[in-house]
Amino acid sequence: MELKKITTRVLAAGVAAATRFSVAACGSSNSADTKDDGSEMTVDVFDSLANSQGVQKGWYAKLIKDKFNIKLNIIAPNVSGGDTVFDTRSAAGNLGDIVITSTGNGRLNKLVKAKLIEDMTPYYSSMKNVKKYDNAVKAITKEAGKDGVWGIPQATSSQSPTDPSEGIEPGSAPYIRWEYYKEVGYPEISTASSTCSGRCRTRPVRRPARTTSTRSPCSRIGIAM
Repeated sequence: MELKKITTRVLAAGVAAATRFSVAACGSSNSADTKDDGSEMTVDVFDSLANSQGVQKGWYAKLIKDKFNIKLNIIAPNVSGGDTVFDTRSAAGNLGDIVITSTGNGRLNKLVKAKLIEDMTPYYSSMKNVKKYDNAVKAITKEAGKDGVWGIPQATSSQSPTDPSEGIEPGSAPYIRWEYYKEVGYPEISTASSTCSGRCRTRPVRRPARTTSTRSPCSRIGIAM
């Protein structure tokens, strides 16, 4: 069974000023109350952020298939067509079953007016995790220019806007290649400065098919962003 008209659309930020969110489609001859017969569904995912397209493969594809019996067909304008793909599919009334795009330049408002997305108010009461970020959902409603639940933000936080997120989950950190860390005997690293201290500075690095180097693995330390 293909999910063509019974759709849940997800919109996410594609530009820095855009808000990330999810929405659902309307203007359908089918209904969300249609009984699920359990057969495999193919879901078209329009993703403005994707850099590959076609039926998704890999561990996540397997997880979705095993849990929901769904295949995800990625439509990526970054790969082919650019904004023309969005315009063409919107004009045809078939943007995708799941949509990831920006809200910039009034895009969300246009999708609402064109009836390409559905008000998710009937389902919102059961979205326990989403409701934790109700203020962000309300911000999406304001972007839509019409009452209802037209989007679910993707990048949100329950923390105060004045509290730095890095204090909870660092955005960058020092790292060292595992084989170098192994070579120096897995020393305990309790602080950033200790990354370049002790055995890390004195043990040589041995490389296959080459002479032993006295270059410290500390020279291979970088910053993970």
